[in-house]
Amino acid sequence: MLKNKMPTLVQVALQIFDSEVVMKSIRRLVDNVFDQLMSEHAGEVIDRNSIKSAIKCFKMHKLLNARITKNEKGDLVWEGQETKDASTNDFDRVYITKYTEYFAGESKRWIVNMSSPEYAKKALEVLKREDENASQLLARESCKELAEKLIDIIVNQNASALVSKEHTGVKELIAQGRIEELNYLTKLIMKTPENIPLMTACLAEYVIQKGKSLEQDKKIVEDPLAYIKGILELKREVNSMISDAFESIKEFLWDSDKAFKNLLVEFELAPKFLAIYIDHMMRYELRGKESQTESLVSEVFAIFKLVNSKDVFCQQHQVLPISS
Repeated sequence: MLKNKMPTLVQVALQIFDSEVVMKSIRRLVDNVFDQLMSEHAGEVIDRNSIKSAIKCFKMHKLLNARITKNEKGDLVWEGQETKDASTNDFDRVYITKYTEYFAGESKRWIVNMSSPEYAKKALEVLKREDENASQLLARESCKELAEKLIDIIVNQNASALVSKEHTGVKELIAQGRIEELNYLTKLIMKTPENIPLMTACLAEYVIQKGKSLEQDKKIVEDPLAYIKGILELKREVNSMISDAFESIKEFLWDSDKAFKNLLVEFELAPKFLAIYIDHMMRYELRGKESQTESLVSEVFAIFKLVNSKDVFCQQHQVLPISS
């Protein structure tokens, strides 16, 4: 005979109690915790210990191997092993849902009403604050899950819009040299490494545009020394930007170097101009500047490595008069 698989009356009663009493109370608790934390963010003082006590009370009914005992004060309490699975932790699950839904709406409002730097600064503050709140209220695995979901909602889903935003996107900030604001964006976008290429592409485009402007200036393009000095100044500017704004992330250096390489390859006179510049540097610029010699040579060598037609460079160098 088939065994009766119908739930017992006690099991049904527990299910009803869990859904109609416990879960509804947990949702009200999460709403209350949310309001309290938002009030604290607005400057009000809240009682975090009371919040933690209330949460602990609701988490007790999910303890594994639970038993009732007395604490040091003589109060009856539940003891047992806390579950690490957020899917079976009712409070954590409701908390995560509440916060992801809230910040999904908030981030859409921010992206419309704020500049990219303002959005980045706000998002960094929120992510830090919510991480600190979660660490005090949720299980470790739940903290990780919430952090990943908030980063996806706030950063990943808006990365492209942030980088390309009109007037305050990465291209505009680079062109205007707004280092601090670029740094806010970098710190935010680097939380989703897959979106870093969106920013490195902007820097590479800046290198190409600035380099092409040198080629289009007749006075500069007819003067080998002026052209190479222009390239060196651009390289210094970009390297400084990578250090100060882009957190020295290697992808920015790689992509900017590719841009410089493409620039120097397309400009056929680059190897010849570089040979003339190095000769001039060795004859005149380094004399009496021993303290600057290493840095100057290093900068020029960095450009030399990016030049493709090194045979043209060597031919030009050979026809130059020997230094006295």
